[in-house]
Amino acid sequence: MTRLWVISDLHLDHSPLDGRSPIVPDADVAVVAGDLGGGGIGSSINWLTKHVLPHMPVVFVPGNHEFYGTDMIDELKHLRLAKLSGRLPTGLHVLDCDTADVAGVRFIGCTLWTDFRLGCGDGDQVAQAKYDARYHINDYRAIRRGMERLTPEHTSRLHTQHRGWLTDLLAEPGLRQLPYVVVTHHAPSPWSVDIRYRDSALNGSFVSDMDELLQAMGPDLWIHGHVHDSFDYVVGDTRVVCNPRGYGTENHLFDPQLVVEVGPQLRLRC
Repeated sequence: MTRLWVISDLHLDHSPLDGRSPIVPDADVAVVAGDLGGGGIGSSINWLTKHVLPHMPVVFVPGNHEFYGTDMIDELKHLRLAKLSGRLPTGLHVLDCDTADVAGVRFIGCTLWTDFRLGCGDGDQVAQAKYDARYHINDYRAIRRGMERLTPEHTSRLHTQHRGWLTDLLAEPGLRQLPYVVVTHHAPSPWSVDIRYRDSALNGSFVSDMDELLQAMGPDLWIHGHVHDSFDYVVGDTRVVCNPRGYGTENHLFDPQLVVEVGPQLRLRC
């Protein structure tokens, strides 16, 4: 069995740990599903290198906050160059439509974004969801894409690209030679909407309905972040786990030492 330390959404830019290092559990791999903080992917890489990598390998997927105050195009270009030149620290795997085999597990990762279709019955409702996102979601004020601000149209296209990449990869027959875990920042299922947000017009900015993909392709485990509520449920044969800190003490169910074991069977250990 491979022990995964699962965390996300530490939001150190909003709620720092006051110089303290995290309490590191007994695990084989740290899986960090985005939003360590703003200021660029490099800032998150530096924090992980200092506080987590000395204890275990790290699998990290950038969240939306990793792009705050930056040009997304430049950030992703610098990330690709760092990978190609071997400048990432050994044992640190930053996944942007990439895979990594670590400790006997195949990790498949991308930010994912959303398609804004959750709860929408037609194109007009999708357009309204994008309009609401543009004026109420900070991504579209805090992130640049070249010379312009990021827009919902940009992120919905990114979702289509990431979703297509995942679908093609999960269909490959050789994938199942190892237990495999999908890691995204944005959520893949409506089950990741807390009941108190059930009627929110902004749900499509956080979650997409990919239940058919989960049921058809059946990854062993899907880890995500972004929503600041904890989840642990099953869709088809896939277990979905989300363990975000959120802002400060926002998520009272956050477990800073959550370990999930991957093997012939999955089980949660607190």
